[in-house]
Amino acid sequence: ARGSFGFWKNGVGIANMLTFSYRFVELVKANIVTPRNAKEKFLVQIWCEVLGMKDVGIYDNFFELGGQSLSAIQILSRIHRKWGIEMFPKAIYEHPTIAELSKQIRKTGKKS
Repeated sequence: ARGSFGFWKNGVGIANMLTFSYRFVELVKANIVTPRNAKEKFLVQIWCEVLGMKDVGIYDNFFELGGQSLSAIQILSRIHRKWGIEMFPKAIYEHPTIAELSKQIRKTGKKS
């Protein structure tokens, strides 16, 4: 008996794929890179709030996490309130990770 989960035509069991998926998620969680400074910590916090996530790493891609233009505007609004730096949504498209965006904020802040 092949079990109640079933098999695909190639003989790979669905249960095996579910186990693989679970292990992959655990591996990804284990590889989340935590913030290195206060600026990145604040960005992680607002990304989690806006995207409805429990944890985000500084190298996670905003769009791969489910971000889109409206959530990008919400994040940029919070950046403006916190540091008084105005940025356009293009900034998140060009710098889609917290590590990259943090560097861009630092550069933009120095121009002011």
